[in-house]
Amino acid sequence: TLFYMIERLNQSKPESENTFEHLGLQAGSEVHLVKLGEDGSSGVASGTELVGTLADDVEIGKPIVLREGANTTSIQSVEEKEGKILIRTRTSVYELVREAEAQQESAERQPKSITTAQGSTYMYLEDGRTQRFKQATGEMKEPQDLLVFLPPWEEIADKAASLYPEIFNGIENQPQYEQIMLAYAQTSGKTMRPMNAQGQVIGKLSDIEEGEQVFVAFVNKETGKTDFHLPVAKMPKIGWNAFDTRVYQDKDGNTMRERHIGNQVTDIQY
Repeated sequence: TLFYMIERLNQSKPESENTFEHLGLQAGSEVHLVKLGEDGSSGVASGTELVGTLADDVEIGKPIVLREGANTTSIQSVEEKEGKILIRTRTSVYELVREAEAQQESAERQPKSITTAQGSTYMYLEDGRTQRFKQATGEMKEPQDLLVFLPPWEEIADKAASLYPEIFNGIENQPQYEQIMLAYAQTSGKTMRPMNAQGQVIGKLSDIEEGEQVFVAFVNKETGKTDFHLPVAKMPKIGWNAFDTRVYQDKDGNTMRERHIGNQVTDIQY
């Protein structure tokens, strides 16, 4: 158990090395520490975060040193308290943030609104839809049935160029990548369709099963074929582009689908 591992860690150096390995505290690993309020003997303010790459393996009796230059005083002990891992140094106590758990907790939180790079705000409504306020024109748009998030170029560059060279060869940056996506949202003869892994078109968030991966297919309507598709996120992420759709009836009673690619997310309000 984690408690047993920590007991071993505090007792002897050889065994503690294996325990620190289990905790992911070896040279080259990413680490995230948060300073907790203590007796005031440290000059580091409570709530200060130390985030970076470990320069050395973490050991009892030695400081935690990051390649970025930050460091703690020497470690005295490690303990588990109320499910948290606490690292006690000579002058402070830090909580070790386990990133997998932090990401899961963030994913489970329901956002109230998001803001994008040009100041537009998307508000999450009680009925599961979202609504966009366009800052540039002062317009409140009609509620959207579906809002998902397209990955930034830096996240998919290598894979995209490998899978779809005819589309992405020569693309070097985010603006060029966005122009390709915008062509499918705005050009006659092309379209974008949110889909699940089985190829079924998704109309609203409630159509998506828990844990189900969602994709956006970029379709050539003239050939009926998908030119490429991208995996998207159901929850907002900083730096990802918003993509929203809604179904509506035009003045002649025809069912229409509106599609819109927004700017990159810059802020998430919970």
